[in-house]
Amino acid sequence: MKVSSSISPLAFTLETNPRRPNFRLARFHENAIETESGWEYDEYCLELPASDTLEAEVETNYDAYLRRAMEGASAEEFTQAARNAALRRIEGKCSAAIYAGATVNGTRYTLSEHEQAALSIAQSKVDKGATAVIYGDGLADAATITALSQAAYEWGVVCTTYYAYLKQYIAAETDVDKLAAIDFGKALPDSYMQQLAALLKSAGIDITKYTAALTGG
Repeated sequence: MKVSSSISPLAFTLETNPRRPNFRLARFHENAIETESGWEYDEYCLELPASDTLEAEVETNYDAYLRRAMEGASAEEFTQAARNAALRRIEGKCSAAIYAGATVNGTRYTLSEHEQAALSIAQSKVDKGATAVIYGDGLADAATITALSQAAYEWGVVCTTYYAYLKQYIAAETDVDKLAAIDFGKALPDSYMQQLAALLKSAGIDITKYTAALTGG
């Protein structure tokens, strides 16, 4: 059901049903679009037995409950909800993968935003002639800093480019079962992987160096 509101909707709400006090009405909100007069979105309802843990249960198993609520929805609405669920699954995982870092000369280096900033400063000092700099909790030689900077750059490009193609795949896919299986860290269909590899190659990056780390293969 299409709904209009003056405020952006929550993913779901739980309401008491006065006629059935032992149940709660869950309202799921999908496909929200901001308009000149407020917000428009699709709403799907599902009645559930009341419990102290119901909200946490719905949050943990949101996609499954939404699927139940949408049983009477159109195929287009059902597919779009599956796309939204896939996008929620991958949200934030690109940054997390980058922050997990890269391995240089057998040593694992994490790359949080703070660590990336520190690495940039260290590389600047090396570029100006420093043979060793303090990085992390110790002294790193110029070769290590340069190798780490290159690895960090390549890993960041690989992750963000893969993420962009992952979102393209989600936007184009219409099979809800395939959409349900999509997650960050899983291999893309061959056509997308080939495009990804070609684009990275044009930037001098060999994707085969990163496939296992990226997709868990």
